Amino acid sequence: MTYGLPISCAGSRAAGWRQLAIVSDYAGLVAVLRERAEALDVSNETLDEVCGLTSGYVGKVIGFGGTRTLGRVSLGCCWPHWG
Repeated sequence: MTYGLPISCAGSRAAGWRQLAIVSDYAGLVAVLRERAEALDVSNETLDEVCGLTSGYVGKVIGFGGTRTLGRVSLGCCWPHWG
């Protein structure tokens, strides 16, 4: 049995949210965030700015090298802006 975290964003007419993906591990979460940023056509630098993070941080998190990870603080700062 696989358990996953449903990843949602604002926008659905019915309940105010729509499911984007179900992830079951950290790599899946990062992949969904990378795809979402691409779909929104927003740069990593813009996400750094609106999330209040150090310049280059988002690129280190969602980049293919993954030299940083999202923790409680950075995820909390970023989550509202991926919508």
